[in-house]
Amino acid sequence: MFISPDGINIHHLHASAQISERLVNKNSGPWDNPSFTWGYSVDWYANEIRWDKGEMQDLMKRGKNQNEAQKMSYFKYDGFEFQIKQFKFSSDQWLFRIEVPMAPNFDNPIIYPRGTVMKSTKGWLRLELD
Repeated sequence: MFISPDGINIHHLHASAQISERLVNKNSGPWDNPSFTWGYSVDWYANEIRWDKGEMQDLMKRGKNQNEAQKMSYFKYDGFEFQIKQFKFSSDQWLFRIEVPMAPNFDNPIIYPRGTVMKSTKGWLRLELD
């Protein structure tokens, strides 16, 4: 999830097997440029994908590679929920955008609103907080 409180600063809040945050800018790359601060979630939280490590290790002993074993041992989850404290950003209007990489083609994510990019807030949704 990308949030901008002012149309200039863009915060990338990431949730997957670990949560993290980074600031992106017009020179940022699609992944880890600039680097994420892994585990950083001051004034926000999202659920993470979790798995049974023992089951994963058993599956690997039976011939599954690490990625297959990890996916097969996931605990059930219905998606990601973000909880963000309103005071995290100093504005009552947030611009936001969602980008969801999906298997098997992680290079072709679902983007909402469609046609937007992470480096510019043009066309992003506006959330009015009062």
